[in-house]
Formats: sequence, structure tokens, C-alpha cells
Amino acid sequence: FHKIEASRIKVSCLESDSNSVVQLAEIEIHPWKNPDSNGGGMMDAYYPNDLSEGAVVTVTSYYEDNLGAKVTDDDIGTFWESDGDCPQDIMIDLGQEYLVAGIKIIWDQDTIDSASYFSGEIREWSNQNGWNTVHSFNQNMNHQVSFIHLNPQNAQKVMLKCFEFDHNLKISEFEIYEAKPNWCQFDFD
Repeated sequence: FHKIEASRIKVSCLESDSNSVVQLAEIEIHPWKNPDSNGGGMMDAYYPNDLSEGAVVTVTSYYEDNLGAKVTDDDIGTFWESDGDCPQDIMIDLGQEYLVAGIKIIWDQDTIDSASYFSGEIREWSNQNGWNTVHSFNQNMNHQVSFIHLNPQNAQKVMLKCFEFDHNLKISEFEIYEAKPNWCQFDFD
């Protein structure tokens, strides 16, 4: 289970026979802190600047005027939309390598549907290592925001590869955050 940005949390048991006791070992909640605060929250492990602003965006397709660059325009009212079902890719080239550790994807509201299944992955590219898969998605699309905490690695390019989704893919924002030198002092397990 990956940590996410949320205003509320619901824990549900999806399968259990009537004779079983369902036990929960731990739920850990970290506050989402203002990056300018000195509170030591999880987000303090990152620099507050979104690296994707001004980056070059490449997509496999787009529908009408919903171009790939709209995922980095800092406007939640716009979105990139693919011209069909997956497979689809969106790649953001930062122009140079950064110690990438956090990715925030804001899916367009029309994409959010708990009955829709999404399968894909995030890959990072560096000059030294080439492409590496750093995160996999296999989930129903029932959250508008996905925040992915990664083990920091140098990367110049970040790609979202969609393998399976039954609709045009729509993403409002794709933000990338760099780890601070003290990132290892924060609890990400």
C-alpha cells in the first residue's frame, strides 16, 4: 500500500468468511505539511518546486486540442487526453537529471470511476542507467490524486505507461518533485 494525499481515509475488508476475525496491525497517518513550515512532515523531504513546469512533454496521442503540454500548465481545469484506449504513454523530459523522489498525478475528474481498472507503470530514465520501472499501477480509478513516493534516483525523464484502461486517458497535472539531501530521515515505509 502506497502513501497518498487524502482528506479522509476509509479502511474496508473486501473478503472475509463469517467465522474470521479481521485484524488491522497499523495505520500510520502523516500530515501533509506546507513546504515552508518547519514541522518535519513527509513533504519536507522534497523541494517544493514542481520540476515538470517548463519541461518538454511527449505523448503517444492526443484528442482534439487536449495536448500533452497541458499536464504541466499548472491549471487543473485543463488536461491531456489520449485519442483512445491504452496502450498510451506520456513522457516528461526535465532537460537535466534531478534526484526524483515524488510524483503527483491529478487525474481529470472524468477519469475517476471506481468501475474502471487502470494498469500501468512509471519509468525513469537517466544517462547512466537508461529506463527503469519505479512504480506499478494495478487499481480501480477511484481517487483523483495519486502521490507516489519513490526511492530517490537520478532521472532526466519520467514516463507514465498505460497498459490497460477502457477509456481515453485524461490527466490534469503531472508534477515531479526532487528529494532534499536529508530525504532518508523521513519515514516512507
